[in-house]
Amino acid sequence: MRPKYTPCDSTASLFDGKVCTRCKTWNPNSNYKKYPRNTSDGLFSHCRKCDNKNRVESRARHLDVSRAYGKLRYQREMADPIAKAKIRADSTVKSRRYCQRIGNMYQHCKGKNPEAFMLKKRIARHKYRELVRNAEGSFTAAQWLEVKALYGDACLSCGSTQSISIDHVVPLSKGGRNDISNIQPLCLTCNKRKSSKTIDYRPKLIDV
Repeated sequence: MRPKYTPCDSTASLFDGKVCTRCKTWNPNSNYKKYPRNTSDGLFSHCRKCDNKNRVESRARHLDVSRAYGKLRYQREMADPIAKAKIRADSTVKSRRYCQRIGNMYQHCKGKNPEAFMLKKRIARHKYRELVRNAEGSFTAAQWLEVKALYGDACLSCGSTQSISIDHVVPLSKGGRNDISNIQPLCLTCNKRKSSKTIDYRPKLIDV
């Protein structure tokens, strides 16, 4: 049930605005979204607050239908090779932009306080060496070069060929092995973004 109409203040007529058709209160035009079709003032008849509230309620009522539609749409796009290639290309572009933004933040922090930055880096390197020393398995430099060549000497996440580093699919901090079957090439930025998460970027059809 809609609330009773609340008459606007006498000073409201001095400003550009109107009464919302849902909450029945006066609001300035800045509280209304632009309507894509031709209207007298080019705005929606209900305010932003009522519009957001209606969206939340509508999504809650049709949550199952929305999820089913999203799943069906994803399956159709994955079945279409052109749409699938476009999705992967967009994902690669977004990943590269993210890597560039993180790299800029990295350089900013390094230049702002170099002493604290290098101290934190030495502590992290020491912890990593301890993990490698206590982990099971090992691999040689030749095996690592073979894995890099297998994937074109490129990062499996963003496709960059700069600063390729060794990444453990299952992190050593979570009990991962330090052998070649648990190794994938990632650039330094993607490696830092992955952090201690278990993410396998290797193509499923290729057995390392």
